[in-house]
Amino acid sequence: MAFFDQKDNSNAENSIESELKELMLSLGSKDWQIRQNAAIRLTEIGKPAIVHLLKALDSDNSLIQTGAAEVLGTYGEAALPTLLKLVTTGKERVRDGAARAIGQNGDRALAPLKEAIKDKNYRARRGAALSLGYLGYLGPEIEELLISVLDDDEDAVREQAAKSLENINWKPKRKSHMALFFNAKNDLNSLVKLDSEAIPVLKKEIVSKNIEKKKNIASILARIKDDQASVLLLKLLEDCDPQVRQKAVEAAGDRGDKRLVPYLIKALEDSDSYVRMEAAWALDKTGWRPVNDLQKARYLVIKEKWTELLQMREKALPVLIELLKDNNPSVRLKSTEVLRAMGNLGYSAINEALKSEDKELKRGATEAAAHIKKKNSETASVKTTRKPSTPDEEVEEQIKRQKASMAAKSTVKEDFWANLMRRNGLDEERILRFSKALSDENEIIRAAAVESLKNAGKAGTECMIILLSDKKNNVKIAAIESLGDIKAQKAAPYLVKLTKDKNENIRSATAHSLGQISEPKTLPTLISLFSDNAPQVRRTASDSVAKFNKIALPLLKNTFLEQDMTVRMTAIRTISRINNPASISLCVRMLNDSEYDVRECAVKALRALSENLFNSLIDESQRILIQGTVMEKSGMISVLSGIDDLGAKKALKNFESDSDDTIKNRAISALKGESQDTRVRPKKPQTSKKLQPKQGTSKAREVPAEIKLVISELKSPDNEIQMKAAEKVFLIGDDMIDPLIDSLNYNNSEYQNFAAELITGLGDKAIKSLINILKTGNLDLKIIAAQNLGKIPEKITIDALGEVLFKEPDNTVRKVAAESLGFMGDKRSLEALIHAAGEVNPEVKGAAIRSLGYIEDKKAVKPLIKALSDDNHDIWQTTIEALRNHGPEAIEALTEVLNNTSDSSSKTKIAQALDELNWVPETEESIAYYLIAKKQWEELERIGKPAIKPLIEALPESDSETGLFIVTTIANIGGNESILPLAKALCNKSTKVRKKAEEAILLFGKDAVPVLEKIVSNARDPTERTFTMNLIRKIEN
Repeated sequence: MAFFDQKDNSNAENSIESELKELMLSLGSKDWQIRQNAAIRLTEIGKPAIVHLLKALDSDNSLIQTGAAEVLGTYGEAALPTLLKLVTTGKERVRDGAARAIGQNGDRALAPLKEAIKDKNYRARRGAALSLGYLGYLGPEIEELLISVLDDDEDAVREQAAKSLENINWKPKRKSHMALFFNAKNDLNSLVKLDSEAIPVLKKEIVSKNIEKKKNIASILARIKDDQASVLLLKLLEDCDPQVRQKAVEAAGDRGDKRLVPYLIKALEDSDSYVRMEAAWALDKTGWRPVNDLQKARYLVIKEKWTELLQMREKALPVLIELLKDNNPSVRLKSTEVLRAMGNLGYSAINEALKSEDKELKRGATEAAAHIKKKNSETASVKTTRKPSTPDEEVEEQIKRQKASMAAKSTVKEDFWANLMRRNGLDEERILRFSKALSDENEIIRAAAVESLKNAGKAGTECMIILLSDKKNNVKIAAIESLGDIKAQKAAPYLVKLTKDKNENIRSATAHSLGQISEPKTLPTLISLFSDNAPQVRRTASDSVAKFNKIALPLLKNTFLEQDMTVRMTAIRTISRINNPASISLCVRMLNDSEYDVRECAVKALRALSENLFNSLIDESQRILIQGTVMEKSGMISVLSGIDDLGAKKALKNFESDSDDTIKNRAISALKGESQDTRVRPKKPQTSKKLQPKQGTSKAREVPAEIKLVISELKSPDNEIQMKAAEKVFLIGDDMIDPLIDSLNYNNSEYQNFAAELITGLGDKAIKSLINILKTGNLDLKIIAAQNLGKIPEKITIDALGEVLFKEPDNTVRKVAAESLGFMGDKRSLEALIHAAGEVNPEVKGAAIRSLGYIEDKKAVKPLIKALSDDNHDIWQTTIEALRNHGPEAIEALTEVLNNTSDSSSKTKIAQALDELNWVPETEESIAYYLIAKKQWEELERIGKPAIKPLIEALPESDSETGLFIVTTIANIGGNESILPLAKALCNKSTKVRKKAEEAILLFGKDAVPVLEKIVSNARDPTERTFTMNLIRKIEN
């Protein structure tokens, strides 16, 4: 690498080396001036700095990494070959730094990057896609290049292209591009929403070798309405991987397409037992019933309906004999047991199979005969003397015994276990001991054997996987836990299936073991358990997900969109145990959640993270101080006030200078040692008053001892005690309402929210009590009432919350009421929300605007468009998001206002809004109105004559500078059609505009006279007549 050669003398080298080390450290300074000086000096040094700069691309310090990339970018084309090599072969951080440096080369980097995109090495293509993400400023050509890469054969290249397009804020204009983009991101949930547009992309993906991708595709095909989705499912039903086939079968059942039923019937014959089982379930969903004996026999085997199968006698034999060569030993054993129960009929069938030329069938028949011989010899010794029986009577007796053994849910027997362990390399001594124990009828002995078997390590994996099918839960749990203890990766797919088991102890044990195994592909399954009904399962799943560390964070972030508050809180608690700076950002985001409990959970999570990431938390608090929302600031104050550290107190003190009085007062209170929670306090504290007893009573209500005990248990810190107490609340019913209302005075915000939720579940009487609190309670209780009433979308609650927006003096209560109305999304709240959207207070206004976005009614659009005129950027951004929810209706209304308003400021904001909503204009006139708002005069000239009418309409209300541009644009468009509008401009209030209009008309010469004479004859304004006549004289002279 001649470019990096350096041949200075040793003294100079030592001096430069020393300086370079200091300069590299300076690149990481928090003082931007020091960083800038260091970068300038490194640029001056040139080649000797190269090696240090390249190493710095791998720095943990993002400032050093970024600074090094910027300096390398100044070296121009000479450095490009090396940077291109690094962006192909380097580590992740090095690749990113090299890409940044390439990005500074502008057009010079395009040619080599275009070549790299065509390279056979996928790493080169991935590096090119990464680099293009830093060249977005070059315009549409970069977008086109990246779009072409979205269709690359390699997942890693496509994914990088999608990230780069996001990096340059690309907005897809075609659904086909959107489909490629979502597929590249592996965002199948968004892809499925495109319906038929997703089919071409999915068609290509299902022939890939990526099993996980094909499984996920199979799952979403059930949700695509297009008929082609069924065609793709047919291809997946024939996939070589059994897991893919199983998913395809499940999707075919969910799809409900009757045309797929014949293929599901065929899947009953699949070589994989799990596929067959899924096929039976899928057919059940369609209402299918077997139409012949073969179908019936296969179906009964899968459903384990042994008694019905035995009653089929010789008609079931073909299927039972066929299953003797099944890959699943458990299936083979069950088939053998049924054949044995059939007596002479079954024995004859096995004897015929022993003569077969099919080696697998012959092997299976031999195994079955050995098992039956052993079983019969065991039972011979306990037979009692009885009269001779006919063969049929003997078969009937065997059926009775078989029913009894199957009722006891018999286990796999000794010979099978011995052979299996021998195949996996266990010694004979342990084989003898374990095979006997695992074959024992006593479940406790089997479970104990599993515990001991795990000492054999991976050699016992296969045995334990089979025991996952044991009919006794304690044996199954022992197998699950043992597989987790030995971290058996092979067992992960089998354990995933058990997360849907009916028994919560099995689900919990499974979640724990999946965490120990830590197979990344199981993460979505574990996170799905966050919505499990059992708290124990949710806790265990959370613990397991936390073990995956930072790779779990993107999936956890996705749960923040879940409506289930429990899921969001479980996700936050999980993040609190992942010590990564990104965890802090995610928890801060949830300080904006609409639910108090979620915000409080985020506060606790941030405190927990501060133990290992204190400096990162302090940095984040400084960002929030400058850029954060009121909710984030309020939450961060609560976080910092709960940390016993001088650094936290110093960071907290910074909030005393906040421009918002609410935040300032909270910070002051926190520094004085007053308790904090995540609710925003009112600017003027009010004296807290207790709820008054009912009128007509002279003393507080007497509460029975039983109810007092329930209230006490509800306040318990133990979650299980709380939940049991909650059950008692609903058993007691109405008698709990008044005591619960009174208990809201208990000064614990977590309890108050919990109690309020219980009250909402006690019916109309309880709801009326909450509404009374909303009207007459103290400030804290009003907020709690407003939050919880939002969970009951009924007229009485909507009216009560709406009344708050009209009458309640406190901003925070009004804000929460607006949020609750939005959560319900009911049209009946429109009037109140429209009123609140006109509020002066930005927090209330923002909440009302956000809520209007959730209500599907055209009437919500007009007030949202009006809100665009607000100078507060946060309000504007919130309004855009709300309008986005209204889709085409919002675009239609915005276009109409754009075409008819004369206010240039409003025009500009509406045009920006249309940009955000990816608006596509339908006529040249619509484009003209838009371009006038954007003040893109050259583009208006290109449109030509259709732009003249919108330009004329915009002129009267324009300022002098804009008016000058309008007249110049009309003049440049030219043609006789422009004479009249230019003549109208002769009376403009601006001298510059009048002068420019006159100059433009004079260029037309005598062609302009007829138009001007007509203006004079029709003019009512003497000024207009005078100006026009003077211009005619100038032309004639």
